[in-house]
Amino acid sequence: MHIDKKNRMRSVGSVFILLLLTDCRHAKQSEIVVDKYLRVAVALSERDPDALDYYVGPKELLKAVEKSPPTLSDIALQITQLQKELPASGMERARRDALAAQLNAMALRVQALQGRYVSFDAESRGYFDIEATPYDKQQERVAIR
Repeated sequence: MHIDKKNRMRSVGSVFILLLLTDCRHAKQSEIVVDKYLRVAVALSERDPDALDYYVGPKELLKAVEKSPPTLSDIALQITQLQKELPASGMERARRDALAAQLNAMALRVQALQGRYVSFDAESRGYFDIEATPYDKQQERVAIR
């Protein structure tokens, strides 16, 4: 079978366009997920009196959330939806993992703000990805000597 140069270039061009469109679709999906994340993060900071976050993005996003901030229950639902959308976002793994950790911490914070008990260990794992080791008085004695 002989494929002439013109048809080969056409085939290569078609594959390139297909790859480009696929990449654009993933880029668009990741932008949508990031936009939703920013909205839910701003909304949570409106409901959380202890929030330390500071937003410097487009003012329109802030104004919309400040005008009508969602309830904590709505924020929890938005976080859950984002957690479901994240795996198909097309983001690179490191970015996706970082965003997943942020969403998990936000979900934990919403639970605490809703008055649900969150243990110290759950908080330290959820917020900081660390876990306190159990206290052992015998180890302390050995370390002091």
